[in-house]
Amino acid sequence: PASVRRLVVSNNQFHGPIPTEIGMLILLELLELQFNSGINGTLPTELGNLHHLENFVAYANDLSGSVPAAMCANTNLTRLEVDCSVICSCCTFCH
Repeated sequence: PASVRRLVVSNNQFHGPIPTEIGMLILLELLELQFNSGINGTLPTELGNLHHLENFVAYANDLSGSVPAAMCANTNLTRLEVDCSVICSCCTFCH
């Protein structure tokens, strides 16, 4: 799983929080989770371990809290889109 570079699971019926194990996908460049209204909770701090992440899209969910500071510090991250209800100082767009 550590070799996964793209994970697109948008428009599904996933429920529950984003698992902290997502941080183990250290080569991940693209993560799309939008339109899964059952995804809830906060963004795990382990997302900050994804130093290769360029695109993170997770709007149209039931997320709360804030974007982990380490994600904002990631210089590779050029697209970061979440719901406007999520506190984000570095988002490129909120929905």
